[in-house]
Amino acid sequence: MKKICLLFFIFVSVGLFAQPLLHNPMNYSIGETNFFMHQYSATLSAQDGGADVTWDFSKLPVADTFVQRIIDPNETFYVAAMAGANICEYYTDSILNFYNSTASGSSIVGFVDSAQEFEMYYPNPSALISLPITYLQQTDDTFTRLYNMGGIHASGHGYAHTVADGYGTLVLRADTFYNVLRIRYEQFSFDTFDFTVPNDVYIFSWRWFDSLNKAPLLQLDSISVRNAISPREMKVVQYLLQPNKLTSLQNISAIENFKIFKTGNEILLKGNFDAGENYTCQIFSADGRLIHEEMFSGNKNGKRFSLTSYALPPSMLFVKINSTDGKTAVAKLWWYS
Repeated sequence: MKKICLLFFIFVSVGLFAQPLLHNPMNYSIGETNFFMHQYSATLSAQDGGADVTWDFSKLPVADTFVQRIIDPNETFYVAAMAGANICEYYTDSILNFYNSTASGSSIVGFVDSAQEFEMYYPNPSALISLPITYLQQTDDTFTRLYNMGGIHASGHGYAHTVADGYGTLVLRADTFYNVLRIRYEQFSFDTFDFTVPNDVYIFSWRWFDSLNKAPLLQLDSISVRNAISPREMKVVQYLLQPNKLTSLQNISAIENFKIFKTGNEILLKGNFDAGENYTCQIFSADGRLIHEEMFSGNKNGKRFSLTSYALPPSMLFVKINSTDGKTAVAKLWWYS
C-alpha cells in the first residue's frame, strides 16, 4: 500500500510541474533591480511552443549587459503623460517602459527612448499579462497610442493577443531551468503620421518565466515595420543574469551537508550551521509564493519549523536558506498529508 501511495504522490508531483501556474511574471515592486545580457539577432528563432518542450539556447553569445531598475513613475519627467502607470522599468540605455502593474496582471501604458527623443503613450492601455497564468491561458485586448518623435506626431490603434503557448525546460548558457512557462505576446498596430506614409507595426515577444523570478529568464522580441517606403525588421534577445535558481532542482548549497526532512507537520533542517551565525529560512510553494519565513541562529542540532498553521495540500515545496555572511542553500521537499 505504501508503494501505491508513493507512486500516487510522484504522479501528482509530475502533473503539478507539467503545467505551472505562475503568480509572479512582471509583478514587480519598486526598488527591484535585474541584470540582463542583451544582443541584436537577425536569425535567432523562438523555437516551437507546446507541452513539455525543451528550449535550448545554450549557444547564445556573450554580448552587452544592461541593468533594469524598477522605479516609481513619479521619479521620471514623463509621469504626467503616463496616466495609470504605477511601475517604470528604467534601463541603463535610456529606455523607460511604463506599466500599470497589479497582482492580477500588467498593461502597457507607455514607452520612452530619451536618447532618440521618442515618446509613446497609450491613452487606452494594452493588456500584457493576466495573473495567475498557466498553459494555454490567453487574453485579447484593443488599444490606442500616440507618438512624438522629435517633433513628428503619430497616432495608432490596434489589438493585442497574449497566450501561454508552452511549458517545459529552458537551457541557457550556464543554467537549466525546469517548470518554465513561455508567454507569447503579439501586438498589431496601424499608425498614421503627420508627414509620412502609414505604418503597420507587428510585434512578437516571447518571454520565459519560472515561479521564483519576476523578470523573464529569456526574452526574444521581433519587430516588423511595414510601409511603402522603408520597411524594416529587428530582433532583440536578452536573458537574465544572476537569476534565482531554486527551480533548477539542483542543490547549489554553500552550507555543507545541508539536508531537509519532513517529520509530521514540521520541516527539519540539517547542515553545518555555524554557531552564533544568523540565518533566514524561506519556504516557497511550487508556484513561487512565500508561505513561511523565519530567522534562526545556527547550532549543531539543526532547526525545526512547524507548518501546523498552514493547510497545505500534497505538493512540492522549495526551501531556501541564507546566512548573513553570504552562505546559501536550496532544496526541494515533497509535502504530503
